[in-house]
Order: sequence, then structure tokens, then C-alpha cells
Amino acid sequence: MKLSYFDPISEATFGLADDIATEEGQFSITERTIKIRWNRNNKNVHLLVDDFEVVLQPNQMVTVTYLQHVRFEKLIASITAFTF
Repeated sequence: MKLSYFDPISEATFGLADDIATEEGQFSITERTIKIRWNRNNKNVHLLVDDFEVVLQPNQMVTVTYLQHVRFEKLIASITAFTF
């Protein structure tokens, strides 16, 4: 599931995805955004943020900016994402 909202007057953006690894490319606005990645699963999830491994434990979040590069390697569970 992917939901997004963009207000052209204020240029405000909000996006929500329940599996960001497969749906990230579907967001039309990805520049100048803040992203929250949330592991809602019952097992650890491994991400690479600027080539540093980040382990998200169950029910843990990480916040990244548009300046950081996030990759999903060996992803075994979905990650919920908020983008604004």
C-alpha cells in the first residue's frame, strides 16, 4: 500500500508506504524530504545508510534526510515508511 499527498500551494509532501523497499520508486517527490523508516516486524531488519549498516530492532525507527542514501540489502521483512 502506498499513499501520497502533495499540496501545490505550500509545496508540502506526505507519503506513507507499508513496504518501502518495493514502493519507494513510486513516490513522485523524493527530493528535500525527511524519511522515517519503521520496523513493525518481530525480527531485526538490516539497512545500509550511507554504506553503514543500521540494524532496526522490532518496533524501532530511524530518521534519514534527502542527503543520505538508504539501501535495503538482505531485506527479509517489510519496512513501513513516512516521508514528508
